[in-house]
Amino acid sequence: MLQVSQKLQKRVIIFIGDNLRHKYVLWRLLEAGVNLAGVVVQKRLPDPIMRTENKQTLSKEDQEILEYHFNLRDQTELTFFGYCRDILLKDQTAPVLSVSEGHINDEIVENFVRQQAPDIILVYGTRLLRDALLSICPGRTINLHLGLSPAYRGAATIFWPLYNNEPEYVGATIHQIDLTIDTGKIFHHVRPEIVPNDNPHTIGCKTVQVAVGGILRTLWELERGDAKGVTQWEKGQVYLQKHFLPEHARKIYQMLAEGMLTEYLKRKDRVYYRMRLVG
Repeated sequence: MLQVSQKLQKRVIIFIGDNLRHKYVLWRLLEAGVNLAGVVVQKRLPDPIMRTENKQTLSKEDQEILEYHFNLRDQTELTFFGYCRDILLKDQTAPVLSVSEGHINDEIVENFVRQQAPDIILVYGTRLLRDALLSICPGRTINLHLGLSPAYRGAATIFWPLYNNEPEYVGATIHQIDLTIDTGKIFHHVRPEIVPNDNPHTIGCKTVQVAVGGILRTLWELERGDAKGVTQWEKGQVYLQKHFLPEHARKIYQMLAEGMLTEYLKRKDRVYYRMRLVG
């Protein structure tokens, strides 16, 4: 059971992945005294492009750039969030259910959630929830999306704004979950501070850090009953896992080496508020 210092009264169940960035969010919520009713942990498979059957079709050069990219991600998360690695092994007071990827909508998960009788469901880093789970807390099932919706939706939406030379669109969105991808009403946007020597993974970790503040603001607003979601005003761009290829990783590191972030910071005052922000 996870030790909880209860301050918020509404009972929250969190759905998270099992990477360090997900465990960090859980750790921060516990530190803030969220009334945790339970935790559902989705054990994630390796990134699709790095799975054995897919790597065999890649050239040596492509394998090397992908291994560099994902190893750098793991090392960066260890640097930022390594102290959270054992949080699910500590003495616990909130029940924890672990499931493998592809089973997040199984009946055992629905039964577990209903048994805990949550007031709010928070999701970060799992597969999409289906109707049976979404019906448990209608209007109070919220998602942390690493990306500024509606501009960037789907997967790797810290990476793609950088790849498109639009660092001003890097951030996170706390939004209500509906039946499509990252399209529910928005409660809060947050953005990290970017510096010249950042890379996609340091920026991603800093985005996770500031995103917790947006989550906590949203939870308090739901507690008080004054949460006001804003309907998304455009469709934006949707990126899926299959869109990420070795050449994209190769290009982003070339752009960074050529000073892309330094050039962005020179024009930041002109472009920073190009994106409409909520909260």
